[in-house]
Amino acid sequence: KPCGLLALSMFLDEYRFEKHENGNWIPVSVSEDDVALPQESGINSEVYGSKIVLDSGALKIDGARSWLTPGPLFEHFKVW
Repeated sequence: KPCGLLALSMFLDEYRFEKHENGNWIPVSVSEDDVALPQESGINSEVYGSKIVLDSGALKIDGARSWLTPGPLFEHFKVW
């Protein structure tokens, strides 16, 4: 379970993968979905319980709107 401390910074590095094929560089698609362990995935996970709620496209933690956004940023935060 989380210790209660919250990360105050987080890397937001973005990468692009390419492969060299027939003299051209071609982008390689990479999925950032499901990067967390099964027990940590989803908003109502064993780790987060019901503290994190998706409300009108925004994440709320214990009722307060979060700076986290649904999607890849939240997925990365869960494993940070």
